Amino acid sequence: MTELRNLGTEIPFGSLGTLRPVDVLDELERPMLFTSRLPTLQLALVYWVDEDDEGDVRLVVPTEESIVMKLFKGEVTIREALKQPWAWLSFGSTIRSIKLDDLPDDCLPQSGVYLQPEFAPLLSVRFTGDIEENYVAASVIGRATEAVRGALKPILDFLTKSDPEGRPTNNLRRLYDLPTRRMAYGSLEVDFGSPTQLDLLDDEKKLMNDAAGLLQKGLAWATTPNARPPADDDDEWTAILAALRHLVPPGTGAVQNVEIDGKLARRKISLNRKATKNVIHALKTRGKPRAVQLEGYVREFDRDKLTFTLRTAPHVTAGESRCYCDETLADDVDYAFDAGHAVLLVGQRERNWIEAVFITELAADPPTEG
Repeated sequence: MTELRNLGTEIPFGSLGTLRPVDVLDELERPMLFTSRLPTLQLALVYWVDEDDEGDVRLVVPTEESIVMKLFKGEVTIREALKQPWAWLSFGSTIRSIKLDDLPDDCLPQSGVYLQPEFAPLLSVRFTGDIEENYVAASVIGRATEAVRGALKPILDFLTKSDPEGRPTNNLRRLYDLPTRRMAYGSLEVDFGSPTQLDLLDDEKKLMNDAAGLLQKGLAWATTPNARPPADDDDEWTAILAALRHLVPPGTGAVQNVEIDGKLARRKISLNRKATKNVIHALKTRGKPRAVQLEGYVREFDRDKLTFTLRTAPHVTAGESRCYCDETLADDVDYAFDAGHAVLLVGQRERNWIEAVFITELAADPPTEG
């Protein structure tokens, strides 16, 4: 407490008035966070920091009605609402004018804490490293916004026994393509809320709980020092490692650590580049995709999931192959399906699926396997 009393400059007692609460926003035996009017009629946000022999120690910052409304709506965290250029510390009979940046970090609420528990994000990612406060590269923002989507999709695909790639149904997509609730800079932090549209059905809630369990299992393994690759070469760990690949920091570049938090993570987890090495090593020990080149006919094209069957000509022994593609190839696959012409497909095989990366119509000559 002595450290706090040495911050900033002492100003006349009474400069802040009586700090009588106008609206109590959070209370635990005493008002912990409330608004008050200063003698100048400036609206202020008052946060309880600690107590000493003279009584309560409070942080007082100027605020606006719009900021208070954002607190009520869950659009900003308590910490963000308190982050103002100038502030005061009230020690009962002593008041000191301070810069908020000089205040010890543990005097402020933890990052990511909202006014109401229900506002807490489903998942939150926070990138730290060589990231400038007023300059965040678009590639870093893109990686942050894609991290949660890329992590949840393979886990949900595994749990629902869906096709491992391709476009899923809207009901499944809304479970992993979560709405961005908040973005904060300095370090880059992105909060993702619960799926929008309709309330989750009971089976969807169970699905998300199961996904949380697998995510926590993977995060615990990734942060274990000198973690050995999972012994089980099964689909569950394939999905978990695919999820972790999107969450760990890259091996080089500005992002050096990634903090994962939120309801699905259950607790805050910090992933550093040691975790990245764990994931990369585990992925290298598993089966690698094999390049393939096939000729045949497109059958049973599912335009929604972007999956199709490639059936080879009768004299070719390869039979049928289950394939998927991205939307850039969808029109070519659709045309080949409708026309019934033989095609050349180039892609990579992993387990029971082939990812198509190129497809083109062949001449009228009988197809052969490449």
